[in-house]
Amino acid sequence: KPRVAILSTGSELVEVDRPLGPGQLHNSNAYSLQALCRQLGLEPVVLGIVPDDYQATRELVARGLEHDVLLTSGGVSVGQFDFVKEVQDELGVERRLWGVAVKPGKPLSFGVRGRTLVFGLPGNPVSVMVSFELFVRPALLRLMGYRQTIRPTYRAIVAEDVANSDSRVFVVRVRAWREDDRWHVSSTGAQGSGILRSMVGANGLIFIPPGPGGVRAGDEVEFLLLREDLVEP
Repeated sequence: KPRVAILSTGSELVEVDRPLGPGQLHNSNAYSLQALCRQLGLEPVVLGIVPDDYQATRELVARGLEHDVLLTSGGVSVGQFDFVKEVQDELGVERRLWGVAVKPGKPLSFGVRGRTLVFGLPGNPVSVMVSFELFVRPALLRLMGYRQTIRPTYRAIVAEDVANSDSRVFVVRVRAWREDDRWHVSSTGAQGSGILRSMVGANGLIFIPPGPGGVRAGDEVEFLLLREDLVEP
């Protein structure tokens, strides 16, 4: 099994058992990523939180690179204190990808150093989980020896209009159910990249192509089933 390390970045982060001060956020991403890895039978090493400090970031990223896979969250956008990209360059990570046309999840990076895979995931909680599902999970399954690494997709009838004025593919969190031998899906509500509730209530994802118009209620959409145990009868 691949050895996975998880590192959260940002001086604004505090652990979930501590009260929040002004401008602070709980480090939910480490727990989400840990749970997603455990669903695959993996037990990741959680390296903790690294503040917005270059040397501290370098030390913990170097520790993470001793594993087969390093997952960082935050620090890969273009902020003044986002050091992960610069640190990876210094430590010899060969970047293969930086930024994807997906919403949520645009600020994603991927690189390699030797046999270590390095995923730089976004900082927003929903973006992290969507990025893991679309990009990290298939890579981990391949490292585990699986040939089938992508979940099957289906066609589903969408229950409401879903707009997408963005130039990226809009990944919408949905509830899915079977009715009259067809899949049906309905949005879980507000779809902001920081709204964890949109993932908690979801058992699937749909993909709305970029461009004006989106989809209308009753249209068919591409649908990815995440959890069969949450399918309504």
